Amino acid sequence: MSSIVLEQRRNTLFFWCGCVLVTAGVLAHLPMFLMGRGNGYVLAGMPMGWGMLLGMGAIVVGVVAAAYGLLPAEPRSAGGRSTSAPHSRMRASAHRTGAWQPCSRSRWSSTS
Repeated sequence: MSSIVLEQRRNTLFFWCGCVLVTAGVLAHLPMFLMGRGNGYVLAGMPMGWGMLLGMGAIVVGVVAAAYGLLPAEPRSAGGRSTSAPHSRMRASAHRTGAWQPCSRSRWSSTS
């Protein structure tokens, strides 16, 4: 992996710690998975142990940490331009001009 790519990220320590947490969480699932060998590896109906619960928590925390670590170091500026979404400007102008009108009655109403 190129070091240039990770240098431009917010926090590489978060990324690598997140990767370790996800790996540890997956490995924590293996004992219970191997216990399901007699059931054709079907884990439905088996009681969940602490290893499985902690493994799921480690996966969730690890994914969030890795995603945070991959964010850009600094948000890019728009260069003085407006940054509002185009659909919000169109929606606002449609409401002002009356171009968009909701249906006056519902097709499920009791009056016809």
